[in-house]
Amino acid sequence: MSFTDEERHCMMIGALEILCPFRPRYDMDFLTAEFTTAKEYHYYLGGRAIGLPFMVLEVIGLVKLAAVLF
Repeated sequence: MSFTDEERHCMMIGALEILCPFRPRYDMDFLTAEFTTAKEYHYYLGGRAIGLPFMVLEVIGLVKLAAVLF
């Protein structure tokens, strides 16, 4: 399966956006309009799905770090 640069970019945005502990930079309406017109929205959702297990590991790591420090 070969990905174009746009498809890889959309997947990377989805995966990294879920790892950030802050509010999303853009609201979902903007992302939907941007990616739906580019027909790359499913790659964005796939990236979010890929990033979800890493987010869980990130939260576990932060809790463990807080337990060690405090």
